[in-house]
Amino acid sequence: MDFVFDDKDLESDEALWALYERWCKAFGEERSREEMQRRFDTFKERVLFVDRHNKQTIIRDDTASFEVNMFADGKLAEQLFQMPMESVDRMPYSESPFIGRAGHRLFDKKRSEEDEEDTNPLV
Repeated sequence: MDFVFDDKDLESDEALWALYERWCKAFGEERSREEMQRRFDTFKERVLFVDRHNKQTIIRDDTASFEVNMFADGKLAEQLFQMPMESVDRMPYSESPFIGRAGHRLFDKKRSEEDEEDTNPLV
């Protein structure tokens, strides 16, 4: 899904707030007024970053552009990172957007090998 915005949506905090409300509707995200207020700065920062980046790619004649997606206000990412690793282990690889089925174990294994080197009396 392409979430489209233009310069008029970025002219003021009021325009950005209206954009945030439109984003919530577009992605089916229900937020209380308090939660929206708490997340607005994150949303605003990410939208402005996407806009700046995409304008720079036009100047540089680059093809890499960003989009405002369902992660724009940070809530979904928060929920994913709060998931216990046991839940991630049970996920099929394709359903784990950040780590993969056993990705964190690779880092743990490397870390444990480094720890063994540090405690090896022969080194």
